[in-house]
Amino acid sequence: MELGAARLARLFRRRAAPAVAALVFVAFASLTGFLFQISRQLDRRAAEQAATFAHNIIEQSSARLEKDVKSYAAWGEAYQHLHVSTDFEWAYVRENIGPLLFRDYGYDDVLVVGPTGAVTYALLKGDLAVLATAPDVDGLDRMVGEARAAAPQNQSKPISGFLKMDGLPFLASAAVISTGGDPTISEIAGPPSVMIFGIALTPARLNAMEQGLLHNLRLANATDADAGQPLFRATTFDGGNTVRLTWTPEQPGRHLLHTIMPPLLLVGAAVGVLTSVVLAHAMRMARMIDAKSQELAEAHAQAKHAAQHDALTNLPNRTLLHDHLDRLCNGSGPGNRFAVLYLDLDEFKSINDSMGHRAGDIVLIETARRLKTAERPGDLTARVGGDEFVLVLSHAFADDSIDEACRHLLKVVPGPIDFDGIAMKVGVSIGVAVAPDHGRDPDALLRCADMAMYEAKRESGSTYRVFHETVSGQATPPLAGHDRLYNSPAPEHVSLNTSTFAA
Repeated sequence: MELGAARLARLFRRRAAPAVAALVFVAFASLTGFLFQISRQLDRRAAEQAATFAHNIIEQSSARLEKDVKSYAAWGEAYQHLHVSTDFEWAYVRENIGPLLFRDYGYDDVLVVGPTGAVTYALLKGDLAVLATAPDVDGLDRMVGEARAAAPQNQSKPISGFLKMDGLPFLASAAVISTGGDPTISEIAGPPSVMIFGIALTPARLNAMEQGLLHNLRLANATDADAGQPLFRATTFDGGNTVRLTWTPEQPGRHLLHTIMPPLLLVGAAVGVLTSVVLAHAMRMARMIDAKSQELAEAHAQAKHAAQHDALTNLPNRTLLHDHLDRLCNGSGPGNRFAVLYLDLDEFKSINDSMGHRAGDIVLIETARRLKTAERPGDLTARVGGDEFVLVLSHAFADDSIDEACRHLLKVVPGPIDFDGIAMKVGVSIGVAVAPDHGRDPDALLRCADMAMYEAKRESGSTYRVFHETVSGQATPPLAGHDRLYNSPAPEHVSLNTSTFAA
C-alpha cells in the first residue's frame, strides 16, 4: 500500500504537477494573448472612428464656408462695390462684408483678390487691413486661379482648401464675385474678382470645430509625428506645405489592459478559482467598452440633431431647411411642384415685451406645435428667426391644397394660448412662393415668400399673400435682418397679388 501510494505521489510530482502547471501556463498565456488582441482591435476601431470624425469635421467646416462665401460672392451689390470698384464705406463701415463675419460667423480672414491678382480688400479678425502691409498668403494665387477656372461665366462656384498666412494654416473657401443674376448690374469684361473666407487653425478654433468628438484637436508638430500620434494630412494650395492635424486618441484597449492585468497576475498565482473571477471581470469591462462606444455614438447623433434643430421648439433650423429645399429644387420632372410658406407672428413682440421672455417662449413652442398640424408626409416646418417660421409643402400639386393649408394655419395659429391663467393671442401673416413658378433656387424662393409675407403684414396681417414679382428700379441689399437666411439682393419695388388661390 505504501509503495503504491509513493508511486502515485512520484507520478503526480513527475507528470501530473508539470501537466497541471503547463495547463495553467497555457491557459494564462492564451488568456493574455486574447486580451492583447481585444485591446488592439478596440484601439484600432477607436482610431478608425476618430479618423472618420476628423475627416467629417473638415468636410462640415468646408461645406459651411462654401455655402457662406457663395452667398456673399453671388450678390450683385458685392459685384458693384468690390469688383467694379472697391467701396470700403459700403463693405466695412456699413458692415455688408465687415466685422460681422468675424464676430458672428467666426471667419478670421476675408480677402478679395482683384482682376490683376492683387488683394483689394482684406479683413483680418474683423479689422480692416492696410493692403500695403497685408501679410503674404502661401497658395493664394493658385487658389484664385482654380476658383476662376471652376466657375462658369458670371457664376459663383466655391472651392475649398488650405492656405498659409504668417506660418499659420487656415481652412479657406473661395468663389468668384458675380452679379448673382441681378439684371440691374452690368457685367464688365476681364477676369473676375475672387472672394475668400478663411478660418485660422488656432487652438481656440480647432477646439470649437472638434464638437466634443475628438480630444485636444491641434496642429501636429514633430514630437507628435515621432510619438506615432494619429494624423490628418492635407496639402496647401501652393503644394509646398502640408497641414497636419492630430488629437489625443481614446485607447479603450489600453485602458482595458491597465485594468485587467493586475488581477490577471493574481489569477495566475491563485490558479483556477481566481481565473473565473477575472474572466467575469473581463466580460464586464468589455460590456463597459461597448456601452461607452454606444454612448459615443449616441452623443454624435445628439450633436448632429442639435446642429440641425432649434433648441427651443425642436423644429428644424435654417441648415436643415436649406438641405430640404436643395433636395426639392434638384428633383427632376415637371410635376415636382412645391410651396414655401413664410410665416411671421403678429403681436408677438408686444407679448414678449410686456409679459416676459417665458411667455414668448410658450407662444413659440405652442405655435410650432400648431404649425406641425398642417404638415403632411414629406413636408417640413422650420424656425428661421425669432418669431419667423417656414413651412415647406413638398407636394403642392394644386393651388387648392396650398390655399387649404394657409387657411388652416390662419385658423389654428391665432387660437388662445394659456400663460398662468392669461389667454394670449397672436396673429400670423403668411407669404407664399411656389416652385417652379417663382424659381427653383432655395434662396430665391425664401426671398419671394418673405416679401409676400411682408405684403400680408402691411395689409393689416392675419392673412396670406402669394408672391407675384414685377421689378423696376435698381436692386437693393437683402432685407434687413434676413441676410443670414439668404444673401441675394431683393428688388426695390415688388408688386404682390392680393388674391388667394381660391379667389
